[in-house]
Amino acid sequence: MTARAARCEGLHLGPEGAAAFAALEDLAAAGEIAAGERVVVFQTGDPGNYR
Repeated sequence: MTARAARCEGLHLGPEGAAAFAALEDLAAAGEIAAGERVVVFQTGDPGNYR
């Protein structure tokens, strides 16, 4: 997920942010998040430490 977020969204995520994005993707696939709905995903760490 970290590589995909960087490639597709230009986001450099740490492990916790990547886990949150993976959960977001799962929730969207399950229909829990509607198309066009706003969602906030927190990146609580410093992704610079993981490069």
